[in-house]
Amino acid sequence: MKTGLFNFSGFGRRISTGLRGIVAAFHAVSARMTLALVSMALIGGMVSCTFDDTDLQNSIDDLTSRVEALEDFQEQVQGDIASLQDIISKLDSSVTVNNVVDNGDGSWTINFSDGTSVTIRNGQDGEDGLTPPSITVVEEDGTYYWAYEDEDGNTDFILDDDGNKIPVSGEAPRVRINDEGYWEISSDGGKTWEDTGVKAEGGSGESIFSDVTVKDGYMYLTLSDGTEIRIPLTAELAFDFGTDEEVLYFMAGESKTLDYTMSGAETYTITKPDGWRASIEDEGLVITAPASENTFVETGGVVSVILFGANGQSFMAEQAVAVGEAVQDNPGKEFGIETVLIKAGTFMMGSPVTEPGRSSYETQHEVTLTKDFYMSIYEITNSQFADFLNANNVGEDGEFMTENNGLQQIVVEDSWDPGCVWNGEGWEPAEGKSNHPVTYVSWDGAYEYARWAGGTLPTEAQWEYACRAGSTTAWCFGDDPGLMSDYGWYFEISPNGTQEVGRKLPNAWGLYDMHGNVHERCLDSWDGGTDYSPAPVTDPLSPNPGFMHSMRGGSWVNDPYGLRSAYRWNGPDNLNGTTGFRIIYY
Repeated sequence: MKTGLFNFSGFGRRISTGLRGIVAAFHAVSARMTLALVSMALIGGMVSCTFDDTDLQNSIDDLTSRVEALEDFQEQVQGDIASLQDIISKLDSSVTVNNVVDNGDGSWTINFSDGTSVTIRNGQDGEDGLTPPSITVVEEDGTYYWAYEDEDGNTDFILDDDGNKIPVSGEAPRVRINDEGYWEISSDGGKTWEDTGVKAEGGSGESIFSDVTVKDGYMYLTLSDGTEIRIPLTAELAFDFGTDEEVLYFMAGESKTLDYTMSGAETYTITKPDGWRASIEDEGLVITAPASENTFVETGGVVSVILFGANGQSFMAEQAVAVGEAVQDNPGKEFGIETVLIKAGTFMMGSPVTEPGRSSYETQHEVTLTKDFYMSIYEITNSQFADFLNANNVGEDGEFMTENNGLQQIVVEDSWDPGCVWNGEGWEPAEGKSNHPVTYVSWDGAYEYARWAGGTLPTEAQWEYACRAGSTTAWCFGDDPGLMSDYGWYFEISPNGTQEVGRKLPNAWGLYDMHGNVHERCLDSWDGGTDYSPAPVTDPLSPNPGFMHSMRGGSWVNDPYGLRSAYRWNGPDNLNGTTGFRIIYY
């Protein structure tokens, strides 16, 4: 029995040596493993009928698992090479990368613009601990060729039978591990093999890919030898007409060239209204309106640019166009002035003889206004007027060189009820009165502010038309003076002066404080007694710098009857605490 045990022990040492050889030479392992099993079975029968071969069986099972892992690894490496070839072919055919997805298991999925995808593995800590062959690519004159890194770290091209470099677009090289445990490469589909001298062992990784990053519009693919391949990301479809105009207006037959920007499009198409022309030229996007003599065209519509991407996506950008003049949108916004559009129309100006509180110079007559205009929603405030004074370097004396009357004092700081005050360096609203209507401003001051802000003062007709907002009653809200406290400030509820603008209800057209708070200066001159003519008029205006100017709406010192829509007042064009203004734009 001792002799038998000794002989088996020696055999075991030989088997152990054989196992190490088999790990490195997995191509012959199946045959060797079968022979070893048969031999061991025979010897076991010869030595002892009670021999326990559990340890030997476990060693063989472990060997089988490792051989299977080697075979799987070889297939994985061959798959990596196929993936690399596929990626390079995308680059050569100008296919771009839509996105890269980190799968969370050490792999990435790269989705391309042609609808295909490739999944690759990273090069960290392979389970089998084997180092892959350093298969790589080298770019020369815009063409990628297959190469590998030898045992000395040198990069050699993989050559075909004729000694020529193999482009990646051609047949991909095949790899295997030889009986000595080294990587071999075949460039002829497996007919002949070249030893790379690179041992298939170590623990540095399991893939020919090292890293994938996305930045600055590109995907960067890094191979295990450090080679970096850059592939552009699919550009996002985008088009900008190069204009902020909501509607682009043209004269008949006029052409405009827009400095457009476009990205991500493989192709595009342009649609336009009938009779218009639109095309992308070297100088930009050229849009041409139809000529005036062409009556069978559309005078407005939408120019659309539709983009199509390589991945089947589409995108549409639109620009409204029209023949005519641009309609302003809140023209006072640059100066912090909110406005509302008042459309042209016809109304009865003045008051009927039966209206309580009317005056003899309010004879009703038909007035037609032919122009649309914008009116400031609120009376101009102390804060807004202080901006004007400071922008024009008006000093403490309040003097300003006016267009109509030369050097005039246009503002004064009142000690009892100040609106704008001098702070030693400039003008500012009195404490707590930033949003009160400005007062102690002359007619010239109101007129010059309107000019500075790009507008003008309203005519009497425009003011009353806007105040009525389609009504024919004494006030914009009806004939009941008991409702006045909902719409305006008057002496009974505001005996100490002005109030913040916009705190009462607006009229039907969105205008606040048209009744009360402050009288509002108009463009018309008026002597305070002359009546209207009963005849219809169009766009009336009484410009006479020699007379005092009319004021409308009443103020905080009046009772409700002095705040009627038809109520007229005049007074000196000088400075007082009951008069302010609002402005209009065309």
